[in-house]
Amino acid sequence: MAKNEKQSQTETKKIYIKSKKLFIPVSVKIYYEYYRPIWALRKKAQQHAQCLCPYKELWTCDGECAICEHRAPGDLRSLDYTFTNSIGVKTCLLDILESEDSEFESIIDNKLVAIEAWSYLSKAAPFILQVATFKTQGLTDKEIAKRLGIPRTTLLSKIKALRISLQEKFPELNIQ
Repeated sequence: MAKNEKQSQTETKKIYIKSKKLFIPVSVKIYYEYYRPIWALRKKAQQHAQCLCPYKELWTCDGECAICEHRAPGDLRSLDYTFTNSIGVKTCLLDILESEDSEFESIIDNKLVAIEAWSYLSKAAPFILQVATFKTQGLTDKEIAKRLGIPRTTLLSKIKALRISLQEKFPELNIQ
């Protein structure tokens, strides 16, 4: 056996466990198996200017770049980041997204109307919240009426009256 082979078998290295602030002595093989993926991850993060670990503290790197105190945004940009395009016009990513503003506004408007309608329903007919809960559980109208202690036809007529009331008060919801 060569001298170098014998030395590498007996040589130990230390792995630093950051969460426990503890050094663990391990064989050279385990040391490299543990640190190689971390080194590769750190190198990739450094290439994208996301890792700013000081050279003197590289031994503390555990590959948890997302929660590291030395993390930087690097080449990632937010949607409102302003840049100059190829023809010299200042723009931002929000300006070039393929989305209609009116579509977004209509979604918000519909949500606000739905919240208002739900609030109206909960005040006008509090039992409807129970009915909705039972419906989501897959119960039939007959089972719901039995749980509420009213005839099925009464339940259906109350639901119909509420539907008509909602259609009149909130025509934009297209309730059917």
